[in-house]
Amino acid sequence: MNLYEVRQQYGGVYVTVFPDGLTVPWKPLPLNEYIQYIYEYQRAIIPPAILEDEIFKKCVVDQTTIRHMPFLKAGIVTTVVRNIWEHSGPSNIDELNNDINRARAQLVAPDVKLFHELVMFVLNVFPYKPEEVYAMDYDTFMSRVVMAERKLLEAGAMKQPLIFENLEEKKQRRKRVEQHAKDAAEQMPKKVDARALWNEQQQQKRVSKKARVAAEKLPDGPVGEDYNNVDRKKWWNVSPVLEVPQPTHDINFRTEAAEQRAFVLTGHEKMDEHLEHAKMLEDAKIIYKDLIEEFKKRKNSDK
Repeated sequence: MNLYEVRQQYGGVYVTVFPDGLTVPWKPLPLNEYIQYIYEYQRAIIPPAILEDEIFKKCVVDQTTIRHMPFLKAGIVTTVVRNIWEHSGPSNIDELNNDINRARAQLVAPDVKLFHELVMFVLNVFPYKPEEVYAMDYDTFMSRVVMAERKLLEAGAMKQPLIFENLEEKKQRRKRVEQHAKDAAEQMPKKVDARALWNEQQQQKRVSKKARVAAEKLPDGPVGEDYNNVDRKKWWNVSPVLEVPQPTHDINFRTEAAEQRAFVLTGHEKMDEHLEHAKMLEDAKIIYKDLIEEFKKRKNSDK
């Protein structure tokens, strides 16, 4: 209750409360006086007790307590002055950094950030001191804001009047727009990659072609028999080909097959088929040796 009564009587002040119930309200030293007393303490010309009395009289806001200074118990003035000193400036570098961070947080606090920005806006246009702007009532402050705005618009330093938006609403609105665009993109038909589709078709054709060629090259024998392991020894006395009636006209099977394959095969397939053909030709020379010799004899006899 004593603290509430002190605030009602003196406003926002600091208070030192002693165990016996004595309450001493006070305010910190102004920055210029705080710096001056640092200098006085360092010079050590004036006794510390006198400096303490000066600080006590300047900062304590209860005049009754000041009048009773000679009758106060020992240590009360020293204790109050120590509290005043601790709250008038930093005691070390770490405390200074903490105070700066706290001031930064207060400057950008959501509820007061806009007011601080408007104060700086007015200070950039008119030669006020910050304390003078903060001391204005709200209507006067708003009048100075629009006057500064008008001056900057006429000078061309601003392109449009001041306008503030609710950041949370703006963020939610942006999310809704992004979600709408995403939904619209998902509903749109997907573009067909013509090149990928063409490559896939060509790959399927190559696989189908290789499978067909492999099927044509499989020798007679048990299903699944490895072509490379086929026994190429002769199992006949007279080649069955010689028993086939002779054609009535010449047919160049090699030329026709080469023309067809050259038309449908790619470069890599042609190279593969050439190597495959060479291997099969070598095998044929061994397997059909007697047949080839018979054809040569017939050809020479026709001549």
